[in-house]
Amino acid sequence: MWQVADLLFYCIVRREEIGLNEIVWLQTNYQGVNYGKIRADCWALLYYTHPSSIHSLVLRYLMIYRALTLLLLMTMTFALGACGSSSEGEATSLQEEASDISGRIEGGLRVLSFDPGITTQDFRIYRGDYVRPEITGGGTIQLVIEDLQVDGAFPAPEGKKPYFKVPNTGSFSYKAGTLSGVIEAIDFVSVKYQEVSAKEAQDLIANIDPVILDVRSAREHAAGHIENSILIPVQVLQGRLAELDQYKDRTIFIYCRSGNRSTVASRLLNEKGFTRIVNLRHGLNDWRKSGLELVK
Repeated sequence: MWQVADLLFYCIVRREEIGLNEIVWLQTNYQGVNYGKIRADCWALLYYTHPSSIHSLVLRYLMIYRALTLLLLMTMTFALGACGSSSEGEATSLQEEASDISGRIEGGLRVLSFDPGITTQDFRIYRGDYVRPEITGGGTIQLVIEDLQVDGAFPAPEGKKPYFKVPNTGSFSYKAGTLSGVIEAIDFVSVKYQEVSAKEAQDLIANIDPVILDVRSAREHAAGHIENSILIPVQVLQGRLAELDQYKDRTIFIYCRSGNRSTVASRLLNEKGFTRIVNLRHGLNDWRKSGLELVK
């Protein structure tokens, strides 16, 4: 029985002995008896045979208890510190990644500046960006990106689109006269941002009642939109973000036609401190394929 073993161990440590008769009596009279009663009688036996040792034993148990408590607190503190460091490290990583993104956002477009004095230039952007090239110091370049089917002059002549779209992740080689390099497109990642399918978006709307933001054009919106959505085209969103400040603590569900403009809009909201941003990954293309309803 473990209580008897405890008592014997204590006696050995103290270099004291307890009478053999008492031990035999404990072993023969407590078979199948409640452990609580055995423990109580062991303490009683110890008290009557070694009364001066009780105080020392209690102190020893208190010291062990305090040591274990201190160890537990130190372990918890270390674990919390490690967790905090991990979260801070993740946030720092995200910030560092964001700082590596090239160019700037103007009117919903990412402006990339090509320096004619540097023959090899690489850029990093986000998937879904609409890119408007420009020349440092002014001028025009003939930009060719075969994988993106881009072949034209920028700034674009009147009547031509002033931008090109990067709908997928990847590395895209370009040539611009004597200039060359790679434009790398990566996915946008943030702890405050997530992407969903059309079916997941339907469940989200039904269960959470998010603020629904349509960042397409007014003409596209009039042709069909998700019910109760607010229209702010991505081209003007940067200057109208204040209109959404009242919704900063709510979930913002953003959509466009294919998921590219909504990704740009999501980044703008993320930078402005919105904490729950949900993007329809493949836009209304996926919504329509899933047979979900639009209103006019």
